[in-house]
Amino acid sequence: MSKEQRLVKQILAAKSGSKRALSGVISCLDPLVLSLSRRLHYSEARADLVLSLVKIVYHLPDKLFEDKNESYQRVLAYIKAALVNEEIRLAKIQQLRITRTIKLDQDLIDPSSLDWVTRSDLRLTLTPELECLTQQQREVITYRYFKDLSDQEISSTLGLSRQAVYQLRRRALAALRKRLNPTESKG
Repeated sequence: MSKEQRLVKQILAAKSGSKRALSGVISCLDPLVLSLSRRLHYSEARADLVLSLVKIVYHLPDKLFEDKNESYQRVLAYIKAALVNEEIRLAKIQQLRITRTIKLDQDLIDPSSLDWVTRSDLRLTLTPELECLTQQQREVITYRYFKDLSDQEISSTLGLSRQAVYQLRRRALAALRKRLNPTESKG
């Protein structure tokens, strides 16, 4: 029995529920999984792809195994295509996560400041909370606390009066305080 035939038999056994056969299939296809996971650039990518491989094996169409002579090529091509599609799906999800995390404009973070890392970390942490604010409130908070602009500088930048900037900042901070500490607003 050839190596290819043994793999097809292992895949069939795994499809039928054999954990030992499934383990053999996973180790045999590990180079493909490893190659795809490297392209994803996140720590759980390999585990995600192995889980996808298990699902793919369990749901392989029986038609793939009908012709014994070509089943190896067909089964392997099907698995590879399905894993590549899964890698693409996971890449899109990862890109969406990154986009949501870094939603605020990058140019508003001042990389020349000494505490840039701290400010950007704080900004990423506060991103979900900032979404409860209006666009103008977000801009005022960003300019004031991430770019260290004064109310006068912010008013010039946004074309608002200094009093309007002060009011926007005050309301934004109140909304953030309420969102970050809901028990304080009840008392």
